[in-house]
Amino acid sequence: MQVERFDPATNAWAELPRRSGHPCKGSAALLGKLYVCGGGLVDGEKSMSFERFNPDTNLWEQLPPPSFPLLCGDEDWKNFWLARWHGKLYVLHVLFRGDRNFAFMQRFDVELQEWEQVDCEVCM
Repeated sequence: MQVERFDPATNAWAELPRRSGHPCKGSAALLGKLYVCGGGLVDGEKSMSFERFNPDTNLWEQLPPPSFPLLCGDEDWKNFWLARWHGKLYVLHVLFRGDRNFAFMQRFDVELQEWEQVDCEVCM
């Protein structure tokens, strides 16, 4: 998948090296690096990818993706967010199913490269 970056010094966009992951559903910058999360259905199976771009090396790195129990299809990705807060990355995925809503949140520690589930009572 293709990603571009804007250089304010030249007032121009430039392509980054191609990513190998799924189409981007959320992105965030943290500590000088770009994090991109993507996913959807691949051959009928739920799949996710999580990558980090390092501008110093000009390379993408595969990272462990978050896991959510209810990723169904592309329609579900409309309610998916990736954000940074206090030095960590957070993924929030909200599914709307009739009169029931489901929210899942995970936090990524960039130093440990590990995800952990976050209590999401405040999400709903």
